[in-house]
Amino acid sequence: MGTSSTHSSLELTATGEMVKYVVGWARRPVAVAALALLMPAGLKAQQVRQDPATGHYYVTVYDDARQPVEILVESAGLVEFLVAPMIRSTTVGFHYTYDIKVAQSSRQALGTFQLDCPASDTAIQNLSATAIDEGDELWTDLVEWADLPSCFVELGAIPLPAGERLRAEFDSVLLPAIGEARGLGAVRGISWPTSDPIPENDAAREFVRSVQGFTGGWKAVPTIVPARDPALLDDPTAWMGILRADLDRACTDLAWITNSGVCRSLQAKLDAAARALERGQPGAARGPLASFLQELDAEHGAGPGKHVSDNAYWLLKINVEYLIERL
Repeated sequence: MGTSSTHSSLELTATGEMVKYVVGWARRPVAVAALALLMPAGLKAQQVRQDPATGHYYVTVYDDARQPVEILVESAGLVEFLVAPMIRSTTVGFHYTYDIKVAQSSRQALGTFQLDCPASDTAIQNLSATAIDEGDELWTDLVEWADLPSCFVELGAIPLPAGERLRAEFDSVLLPAIGEARGLGAVRGISWPTSDPIPENDAAREFVRSVQGFTGGWKAVPTIVPARDPALLDDPTAWMGILRADLDRACTDLAWITNSGVCRSLQAKLDAAARALERGQPGAARGPLASFLQELDAEHGAGPGKHVSDNAYWLLKINVEYLIERL
């Protein structure tokens, strides 16, 4: 089977930024996966192999003597997690809560949780995170990560293991829209066999960043996120178009509503409200929208016969209630 070896942690400057890598390289036979779509220009196919059992990669890089060395790179996207959102109205906007549970079947602990959010002190405030079962406070911050603005919860040296739960919450003036949550599995870093970056490793370093969560490689889960400016409600007819598009996605590619009859019924109520608004009769739109909310409430829940998920429920409920209050 060959031999394996590891090296201690190392910090180096790569492309002008400080990056911490922590675990070394290994030499052992593994199966080869098709990696052409993942690899950046300049990285040859024979430089990357993937172990089908672990999902990790073996990448050939060059040491100070320009000799090839194979390093082990753990993929950050092997974590499985569920996200259950909840939103409540406040006097200044909305309070968003996300319960995140790492699935029992997850191959990795959750090291980082990210949510699509505007990087703004006024749009997102009071971000906090708590391990639900233990009640321990975790380090949290609101940062721009990987060039994308995100609500960012870094669990640090104590990642969330399979079966455990995390609660993240914050306040926002923005209404919910369809977006994405990202989870990064807890991975070891890499000990590069060089004292300084060398040009021969540039393509390999780009590949490492793409699978370890720096520029990609995360597990993505669709969910609702704070994204809509309430000023859009200045045009209720246009807002109805947004709501109908939300319902269509919830009923189709997202499968957040699992019964076609419920989808048709809800869509008919939105269509009736839209026709009333087009006639210039906002008062007449309130009845169909109120019926829409009643059906949404009746179909939401975890029990048998319920067809509306948490994501669909809070997306549609908050946006429709906000519209009714302003008609």
